[in-house]
Amino acid sequence: METEQFERAPKPTKAETESLSFQLAILKDELEHIQNTIARMDEITQTTKNWAILVWGGSVLLALGDPVLRDYLFFTALLPLLFWYIDGRWRYLQRRSSFRARKISQFLNDGRLTDSFQMGKLTNFTVYDPIGSQYDAKKDPDYANYVSMRKALSYAEVMGFYGALVLVSIFLALIF
Repeated sequence: METEQFERAPKPTKAETESLSFQLAILKDELEHIQNTIARMDEITQTTKNWAILVWGGSVLLALGDPVLRDYLFFTALLPLLFWYIDGRWRYLQRRSSFRARKISQFLNDGRLTDSFQMGKLTNFTVYDPIGSQYDAKKDPDYANYVSMRKALSYAEVMGFYGALVLVSIFLALIF
């Protein structure tokens, strides 16, 4: 029955067809922008880890090297926690872009693209929103779950990395 409706729909005008082509080109650019953003966020999180090791390791060595500072060795466990939060914040932003890429994929594959060609314009989709600012965590539980800060902080590799630094600090503080 839906196909009959589209068969009876007027053929899109040249302007509508050109507009659709332009919107699809923007959508393609958006996907490339999202991929670049995700790659950049990966670099930032790696840099955050590098700085965490540098600052934490330097603090631990400084505290171990000076008998007066050994009493403060326990506080070096706070440094990885701070960097963990910073890393999680970047991952949170990365997940927003990743969610948007998922939405674009769904649009391209669930029939709305075909409907758009038949109508001569994008149907039920916003063009160019690389960080997904149109989605509302209060109204969309899927979005809220996918981009939650809790999820961003709970990646196994991230928890293991920063958790190990915290444990080493605590262990050293107990020994010394």
